[in-house]
Amino acid sequence: MKRINIVFTAFAAILTLGGSLLPATPVNASARYRRTKIVKVKKGNYVVRNKKGKTYKFKGSAKKLTLKTNHYLKNYTKSTWKRTKQTKVYRQGKKKVVYYYVTTSKNKAAGWVKKSDLKVKRAKQTTAVTKTSSSAKVVKQTTTKSTKSTKSKQATASAKAKAESRKSAEGRVGTRGAGGGKLPSFWD
Repeated sequence: MKRINIVFTAFAAILTLGGSLLPATPVNASARYRRTKIVKVKKGNYVVRNKKGKTYKFKGSAKKLTLKTNHYLKNYTKSTWKRTKQTKVYRQGKKKVVYYYVTTSKNKAAGWVKKSDLKVKRAKQTTAVTKTSSSAKVVKQTTTKSTKSTKSKQATASAKAKAESRKSAEGRVGTRGAGGGKLPSFWD
């Protein structure tokens, strides 16, 4: 009888302590991902926004995807990245993330990068000085491709500049003496 009590108490002790003595379930170091179809997109130029970002290589199938780091964006802060493809990657239990396939302008580095780690590269702006009557005004001109929207913006900017130069010239003529001319523009 003593032997049964000892075995029973030992068994009860193992059951109560069993949860802490057994090793925890192993955690998979590589998270499970899946992706959508890879789509070609219009080429675009980008620069680094997040210096802590990385580029990745995709390994595996679309349903069982793993990401492997191949470049760090902090090393390419002055490079121009060219986007050619896009896909959406889903992590188990998380929201989707859009990834672009990018290459550097010199094709030394390439990989998949999060959309949020890049920003669109803007064209540099040049300035031109135009003279009106007695004062100089600076008008900004962009060096981007001419599209309908940029042409209309440039037309409205030049129209505003002409209107301001006319107002300033009309405001200076004939405001002091009797007989005339237009009143200063702040009275309009």
